[in-house]
Amino acid sequence: MRFQPHARTLSLIGLILLTINPLALPAQPSGRMWFSLSQNDALLPLGLAGGLNTPQFQAADLDLDGDDDLLVFDRTGNQLVTFRNDGTPNQPDWHFAPELAQNVPPQVNWVLVRDFNGDGLPDLFGHSQPEGISGVRVWRGYDDGGTLKFERVLFPDFQKDVLWFELSNGTPTQIYVSNVDLPALDDVDDDGDLDLLTYDIGGTYLEWYRNTSVEDGFGADSLRFVRQDMCWGRFYESSFSQTISLSDDPDQCAQGFAPPKDGLPEALHPGSTTLTLDADGDGDLDALIGDIISPYLVLLKNGTTAPSAWMTEQDPTWPSDDTPVHIPFFAAAFLLDLDNDGLDDVLAAPNAINNAPTYESAWWYRNTG
Repeated sequence: MRFQPHARTLSLIGLILLTINPLALPAQPSGRMWFSLSQNDALLPLGLAGGLNTPQFQAADLDLDGDDDLLVFDRTGNQLVTFRNDGTPNQPDWHFAPELAQNVPPQVNWVLVRDFNGDGLPDLFGHSQPEGISGVRVWRGYDDGGTLKFERVLFPDFQKDVLWFELSNGTPTQIYVSNVDLPALDDVDDDGDLDLLTYDIGGTYLEWYRNTSVEDGFGADSLRFVRQDMCWGRFYESSFSQTISLSDDPDQCAQGFAPPKDGLPEALHPGSTTLTLDADGDGDLDALIGDIISPYLVLLKNGTTAPSAWMTEQDPTWPSDDTPVHIPFFAAAFLLDLDNDGLDDVLAAPNAINNAPTYESAWWYRNTG
């Protein structure tokens, strides 16, 4: 895949998002107000839709018409903004559709849309801060007479309804995800179910939680995890800078890695975002990493094949061969087909709640194949 910068003023092909308009209204915790606004007798479709300060872009078929709509979660104010995809192949046509958000459960910090049970309907993964625990909540999407609705996934074998696993001594605990971070959900081992990649409490290395539901005989609609690898990719991210160190040995973590005792942090967590993708088209998972003190995204290239991961190359200012992402205050990356050409593009946006820029806050990198 090759990604080229297409726009910083993200317009969604005719649907002007107010992400970079300095006059755009920031999201407010009290909720959005929906009413029309006109200028010179012309309706402004997004006149008072509200600004997007820290948008997280997710593809989801919210109206169940067979194509993906756009679910945008703004960390600033924890707001959900939705757009209907009325386009055709290679002819995008997006329309602001706040009604599509009516059945989406409220979220905090982050939300990721995936289909974990393979039923063709979007499911939701979100942070569990309202539960008083740093972890992951899950909602299963279902078709209620042609309307998409969501139900909370419960975990009766754990004290909280969040994703969990067992420590080496058999003690159950939640899969830790910081309220600052953005984890990755992907089929890491290419076995047909959804795994999770998240930074440890110290924020220095990426842990792989392998989904064993199918192997354990529970089917894809269950979510059972083991901590498969405490140093996925064999790289080390400094707790005090945006520096990432790579290992020269596929069987050893980069210098600085020291496995912590279960539950005991070794360093303060600075904050990171993770997106997995096959950036170079070689069939394995690479990673785009954002850091809370850096305006850049770092591309880590995988030098081996699934289920192993060994990051052997890095582009610290991705894409360095074109216009690099440069977003003040904590960049995050998202993968979705924005222009209806069948290829997933990359969208980059700020992820810091309190220091988000009010302009150029959504960068679109079009996938040219």
